[in-house]
Amino acid sequence: MDERKIPLILLAVTALLAAFLIGLFVGRTAGGQSIYQSAVSTLPPAPSESEATGSPDATEEPLMEKININTADMEELMSLPGIGEVLARRILDYRQENGPFERPSDLLKIEGLGEKLVSGLLPYITMR
Repeated sequence: MDERKIPLILLAVTALLAAFLIGLFVGRTAGGQSIYQSAVSTLPPAPSESEATGSPDATEEPLMEKININTADMEELMSLPGIGEVLARRILDYRQENGPFERPSDLLKIEGLGEKLVSGLLPYITMR
């Protein structure tokens, strides 16, 4: 290859790489709006430590009234996130056979309720 063409090829490759990196870091726009999707979650925020432990926090008010799982009917139980008709029926049946729930970990005795689901229910339930 001609020695005079090598620097021109390297210059062209460097320019293409620079253009790619600028596009990658700066981002492209279409009509003034970014064409990239935001990575913001649409999930509700995780419960605070005080919500997870059930201790009251004077600076925060609950977004909704907590549901007492010892007195809730089928419809109220089904309004809880992750609880459908089948799990609501199992909760009612367990409560009828074994009496009221004393602590959140009692929910783990119900088939279909795992630790992840029970921990997700903590901000929404009470056992007064």
